[in-house]
Amino acid sequence: MKMEPSAEEFDGEDRKSLFPADYSVCAVCALLETPEEKYILQLRDNTEGIWFPDTWGLFGGLIGKTESPQEALCRELKEELELDINPKAPVYFTQFAVDARGIDMGLTLRLIYRIPVTRDQIEAMVLHEGAAFRDFTPAELVSGKYPLVPTDLMALHMYFMGQGIVPSPDPEFPDYQS
Repeated sequence: MKMEPSAEEFDGEDRKSLFPADYSVCAVCALLETPEEKYILQLRDNTEGIWFPDTWGLFGGLIGKTESPQEALCRELKEELELDINPKAPVYFTQFAVDARGIDMGLTLRLIYRIPVTRDQIEAMVLHEGAAFRDFTPAELVSGKYPLVPTDLMALHMYFMGQGIVPSPDPEFPDYQS
């Protein structure tokens, strides 16, 4: 089953095929990977009323009604970092659905894409949203030393498992299947 359409397949009118559940929020974010295999994250503002203030997270934002996820991600990166990305550059990695209806926050879908960035692109970045940004090694990100947005930590950990950087859970471990 194909999980996510390409930008060419998305016409802006067929949101039900892309987002079959009744998601109240659809968002997209980027695993920005440097040539040195580090990952660029944003320190979220320490502002009351936002999710996970003063926490490190992936860059991204909401998907507009007529945008493909890739178009939305490119727009967000341009707005937040002055980073120009070709809409064909993002490579789908995974997604998380969060059911917050129990606290009247609806259903949220968060799509995560990997985007390699060049040294020139990194040096040209200008932060327009958040308190700071920096690159992290995988070891730093999984060390527990830095507060990370929980879904972003999960995505990073899964990505690092797929790259053989951190070990995968042992399927024979008793808690793995519970």
